[in-house]
Amino acid sequence: MGIIATPLGWIMKGCYFVCKNYGIALLLFTILTRLIVFPLNVKQQKSTARMTMLQPELEKIKKKYAKNQQKMQEEQMKLYQEENVNPGASCLPMFLQFFILFGILDVVYKPLSYILKMKDSVISSAFEVVQKINPELAKQGTSLRRELTILTAHHSDASAFQSVLGDNLSAKISEFYDKFSLFGINLGEIPTWHPDTWNAAAIGLFMIPVLSGALQLALTIYMQISQKKRNPGAPNMGCMNVMLYAMPIFSVWFAFQV
Repeated sequence: MGIIATPLGWIMKGCYFVCKNYGIALLLFTILTRLIVFPLNVKQQKSTARMTMLQPELEKIKKKYAKNQQKMQEEQMKLYQEENVNPGASCLPMFLQFFILFGILDVVYKPLSYILKMKDSVISSAFEVVQKINPELAKQGTSLRRELTILTAHHSDASAFQSVLGDNLSAKISEFYDKFSLFGINLGEIPTWHPDTWNAAAIGLFMIPVLSGALQLALTIYMQISQKKRNPGAPNMGCMNVMLYAMPIFSVWFAFQV
């Protein structure tokens, strides 16, 4: 994912440079990345609209050649070619956005690499310190969360990292950690259904993915209902519908995992 993550990393670094707070930088980064994928969204919507317009003709072909599947497919492909429509074009932008999402995740979960520009060798050495001083925390240190565990462990015992990071880099990490929260919520924590204490920070952390997923799902349902009202004969868009309804649920599950 380096090809995608590297340019996105510079965008994230620029956002943090402007606001000096990781939470606010994430909001800016979200807006900018949404603008990046906006052309894909437009293409997806145009393709969906064109497929909807062709639906009456497709239904006629299905009825006319109901007993001849091969002829039906030939006539459908002929119609697509005449109207210059790709039946899979509405799904492709969605998959491309999903691919870009992994690059975004790489940037968001690796602030030491993309914002503080720490070398991989230094990060690896720092994680070895985490494994020594806090084995339980180190268990969370998958390839995705490794840098977040370093931030947490360093905040608890900065002196343990002195030989690896030195005074200058250690001070930068401490300063960065102080600006790593939003409304008192530590953005490096994993949401959980069973926090040790249901304080404001735990509730806020819990509600971020839940509200995000619920709003995404509500918007999807609203858009589907509106489309059906405008075009009662509109087809069920197959893989498109699966992606639209699955993504909000998947995002909530993913947040509670990592």
